[in-house]
Amino acid sequence: MPTPTRVGDGGVDDMMRGHRWWTTAQGWLLMARRGSPCTFLWDPFTGRRVRLPPDHDGTVLTAEGSHRRRCLLSCCGPMDPTSCTDLVIDLADPELWYCRPGDNHWVKLHQQPYQYRNPAHRDAIISFLRKFTAIDGKFYTELHTGNVGVLEFSPEVAEGN
Repeated sequence: MPTPTRVGDGGVDDMMRGHRWWTTAQGWLLMARRGSPCTFLWDPFTGRRVRLPPDHDGTVLTAEGSHRRRCLLSCCGPMDPTSCTDLVIDLADPELWYCRPGDNHWVKLHQQPYQYRNPAHRDAIISFLRKFTAIDGKFYTELHTGNVGVLEFSPEVAEGN
């Protein structure tokens, strides 16, 4: 298995120190520059970067919640903006965010508090979110019924903000 290469003058260590980061199954890292809204995907083996929308309001990759986040990519590599969705799941709250390379902003999806007045319902939603995996452009999770839930995003680029 290849090892990460040195990137630029500072190398991998400097890149890691200057950012918060989350791993993906494809080997890419979702990077958030400390003190900046800048986000991107980074391949530590090649140094290649893919620009993602900024996290202007600091909610997607916030430092205080970063240990509660998980990142999934919907495809084998993030080079095709029409087929790759970057999904960030909150492991403690019923929230998730998504974007694609080239989008203008992250989109937040969440359960309204009135929808989970029963704590068991809220916990079930979080359990479904924690089980998500990505295959061939879609996200899948096991439901409490034993069925499989599918999450698929439309191909339109997120506009605005």
